[in-house]
Amino acid sequence: MINIIILFVLFFVLPYVLILYNLRRVVPANEAHLIQYRYGFKYYGKGLIHGDTYLEWPGWIPFLGIEVAKFNLDVFTIVFKKYTTYDSLKVNLIIDLNVYFVVKDIELISNISFDMNELEKYLQRMIELILQKVFSSKSILKVDITDFFEKSNFKLDIKEKLYKEILSSIKNVGVELKKLELIDINLS
Repeated sequence: MINIIILFVLFFVLPYVLILYNLRRVVPANEAHLIQYRYGFKYYGKGLIHGDTYLEWPGWIPFLGIEVAKFNLDVFTIVFKKYTTYDSLKVNLIIDLNVYFVVKDIELISNISFDMNELEKYLQRMIELILQKVFSSKSILKVDITDFFEKSNFKLDIKEKLYKEILSSIKNVGVELKKLELIDINLS
C-alpha cells in the first residue's frame, strides 16, 4: 500500500508540482506584463489588480496557452539623430531631438500595441508627424538671421510648440512625457 502511494506521488503529484513551479513567473518591480488569454487580457505587475505572479503556460497548449507582452516602467527615450524635415518654404532642416517617456497606463497601451517595440515605433511615428507639423507651420527664412544662429529664442519657441503638441497627442496613449530635449536645429 505504501509503495502505491509513493509511486503515485513520484509519478503524478511531483511532476505536476515541478511543472507548476517552472511555469510560475514573478513580474519585476520595474515591469508590467500584459497577458493575453484566449478570452481577454490581464495585467500583472506591482500595484496592478491581478498581482505580480502568474503561470506562463506555453501558447501552443489549448485553452491554457497565453501570450506575454512586457512593458518597461522605467524612462525610455525616443531619439531623433539628424532627422530631416522642412519648413513652410521647403527649406531643409536637420534636427537632433530626444524625447523621454514613462509608461503610466498599461490598459490604454494595450489598445495601441502589444509590446514595447510597437509602442516605441508608434510614438516615433507620432513625433515625426508632430515635427513635420510644427516646422511646416514656420518659415526659417522669415526668422531674423541673428536669432536663428543664436538659436535661443527660436529653439525655445519651437520646443514649447513641440512640447504642447506631444502632450496633446499622447493623452490617450498611456504614457507620460517626462522631458523633451531639442539638442540642435541646423540648415542642411
